[in-house]
Amino acid sequence: MDWNIGWVFGIGCSYFLTIVNCYFVLVKKAKYNYIIGVSGIAFFSVALLEKLRMFSQWIEDGEVGMLTHALQNLPVQFTIRFLIVVGITALLIIIDLHRTK
Repeated sequence: MDWNIGWVFGIGCSYFLTIVNCYFVLVKKAKYNYIIGVSGIAFFSVALLEKLRMFSQWIEDGEVGMLTHALQNLPVQFTIRFLIVVGITALLIIIDLHRTK
C-alpha cells in the first residue's frame, strides 16, 4: 500500500492558513491577506492531487479493497472540507470589505 502524508499535510496547511487569516482579520483587525487566503485554497488542491495519486497507485498495485473503501467517502469528505475553507475565506473577505468602507 502506498500511503503518504502529502494529502494530510496539504489539508493541515490549508486549515492553518485559514485560521491564521481568521486571527488577523477578527482579532487583530488587520486587512485580509489575499496571498494567505489563496495559498490556503492552493494547499487544498495539492491535497486533492495527492489523494488522486494514491488512488492511481492503488489501482496499479491491484488493491481494490482500499480503493472502493476510499471512493465511498471521498466526495463527501473533500466537499465538506473544501466548503469549510472557501466559506471561511469568503466570510473573511466580506468582513474585511465591510470594515474598510
